[in-house]
Amino acid sequence: MKPLFYLLLFFSISAFAKTETDTITHWQVYKDGKLLFKSNEFEKINTVTISKSEDFRSLELRVYTDAPGPSTKRYLKFKQNGKVMYTAIKEVKAYEQVKLVLTKQELMFFVGRDAGQTFDIEYSEGGNAAELIIFKLKVK
Repeated sequence: MKPLFYLLLFFSISAFAKTETDTITHWQVYKDGKLLFKSNEFEKINTVTISKSEDFRSLELRVYTDAPGPSTKRYLKFKQNGKVMYTAIKEVKAYEQVKLVLTKQELMFFVGRDAGQTFDIEYSEGGNAAELIIFKLKVK
């Protein structure tokens, strides 16, 4: 009888236990298909510096999280001094990579007169999720 009691007690306690997830968001940044760096939410924030006169075609960002669940909207934002300059929103299924490719022309359009400033590139999932700075971009 005692083993049955302890077994029931264990299952009743574990049913209400707080479960922690061990998902990690990680990303890779490419320029013209060449990997500049890869990182995750626990590493330092990298800064990518690009010159307006530099000859390149595109900057590509790939973000991946291994969080399970239904498809959700994922947001990539370019911010300068807290002001959103550009937002990309993609509906993505669980375990799917978010990919954003910006041509040099598009990037220079977003930067505009703010060349020389540093932009925060942020990622979030869902409508009210905390934004995570995944790298900083400086265009000179």
